[in-house]
Formats: sequence, structure tokens, C-alpha cells
Amino acid sequence: MTNKTLLIVEDHHNLRMSLAEWLSALLPDFEIFLAASGEDAIGQVPKINPTIAIVDVGLPGINGFELTRILKKNNPDIKIIVLTILDGADYKIESFSSGADAFVNKKEMYNSLPSKIHSFLNSDN
Repeated sequence: MTNKTLLIVEDHHNLRMSLAEWLSALLPDFEIFLAASGEDAIGQVPKINPTIAIVDVGLPGINGFELTRILKKNNPDIKIIVLTILDGADYKIESFSSGADAFVNKKEMYNSLPSKIHSFLNSDN
């Protein structure tokens, strides 16, 4: 039995479900939770205490940068991966300024997410 949890915060339903299915197979020791908005994520976090959160930048309401700030302020141990389709150094800089531990472009997520997640897991050992 494990208490490792992963929260996926993504407003696009199909991508959220696809990521959940893929990551469930990749990370069988994790319980995976889903949120469609920043507000939804904030409501879930106290109950699930995520080990890792994957946060989309372009969320309705609270955007991914602000959500990252809130999550890190309330849960400093959470590892946050900011996920976005947006290109440019400014997005990467803003992600890390917000408290993100990693930045992944959606175009590269299937190649980049596994190594980012595993690096977090290995650093905890």
C-alpha cells in the first residue's frame, strides 16, 4: 500500500483523461486524481495531499502560475510540473518564479514527463 498521489490539473477533458490513463500505467504505485480548474484543485489538495501535481498554465479562473504559488505556499513539499503548449522563455521563467519544480511543453510531454517524475521520486530516496 502506498500513499503516493498525483494530481493532474488540466481543463481539457480529453487530455486530462489521456494523461490519467497513461500515467496510471506508468506509475502503478500512485493514486491519480483529476481537477479541471485551479479552484477544483485547491479544494482537493487538503484531502489527497498530492506528492506531485501536473498543472496546466491555461486554466479557467485561477491560472496555472497562480495555482502553483498557492499550492507551494500551502504544501511546500509538493513537486509541481507546469505543463503548457505555450512556447517561450517567459513561460518557463514565470513557471519557476511561481515555485514550479519542472516545466514541460505539451509537445514534448510523453518524452519529458516520465524523466521529470522519476527524478522527483529518486530525489526523495
